[in-house]
Amino acid sequence: MKKSIILLLFLAFVVGNYGFASTSVPQIGAKWYYSSIFMTPDMGYYQLEYMRDTLISDKTCMVVERIDINSKKEIVSKSNIYLLYDCRKILQFINSKYHLLYDFNVEIGDTINTSYSFTENKLIETQMKLKVTEAKDTLINSLTLRCYSFDCIGSSLNNGSNNSCVSFSGKAIENIGNITNYYFPIDCTVTDMRKPTDFRCFQNDSFIYKSKIYESNECDSVYVYPPNSLNEQTFNNDLKLILNAENNCLTVNCSDNDNHEFAVYDALGKIRIKGELKNDIQVSIKCLNPGIYFLIVRFNTNSIKLKFIKK
Repeated sequence: MKKSIILLLFLAFVVGNYGFASTSVPQIGAKWYYSSIFMTPDMGYYQLEYMRDTLISDKTCMVVERIDINSKKEIVSKSNIYLLYDCRKILQFINSKYHLLYDFNVEIGDTINTSYSFTENKLIETQMKLKVTEAKDTLINSLTLRCYSFDCIGSSLNNGSNNSCVSFSGKAIENIGNITNYYFPIDCTVTDMRKPTDFRCFQNDSFIYKSKIYESNECDSVYVYPPNSLNEQTFNNDLKLILNAENNCLTVNCSDNDNHEFAVYDALGKIRIKGELKNDIQVSIKCLNPGIYFLIVRFNTNSIKLKFIKK
């Protein structure tokens, strides 16, 4: 009888420790890296770092420092974020309230109903509906972790209006968060500011998890865009853009007949259309949602930028 009790206690210990290992939270010192783009594709990065723990409403929360670093590796801003890892859920504490970010208990087809108060304007709260399109277990660093893909299928402001624009989607892995886009929702109505974009890396004491794009790159790499891309005189002399709203197309008029590489970026810095341009050849923008976009064209030895609005 005594041996049976000891054996049961041992099994409980093993199972308990295995369960803890498979759902353990990041350790202090963990870092997340995300790209960021401002107007032109000058590429800096956002870094999140787990600094310490603190008690908020009798709950142990992670204090995460958010650092915005520009393309010259200068620190633009710093701020603290408070996260709670609880029962396979990740919540953020904003404006005296916990807001659900991730729920790793979900299955395919589930809808996550949550809300979010943006740290830039805490008075604005957005109600969000997130649809789970994939859910499964994955093995990372000898741990079995839950992952799921999700899309934001609806959002509205706390006053009931539907003019809220939230960018929050991607694929999330337990302990790591979003592995395609930024960790937190982004207010996509704000355009003239730096914004974090794609996930780069997660770094813990025991391992580094990288996106495919950054498998061979440093997590903190930056890129300075050529200054001529902002030369307004060069733009006026060499390139003209005609936007045809009825036909949903762009026509680019160049001062030569050469082919030029181009890319159309959305307000979050993501490439939506890319290819080659030739003088007076139309580019369809039918696939773009209404919003603000940036056309970047490689012209001779320079790159030239133009901002346009798809209505």
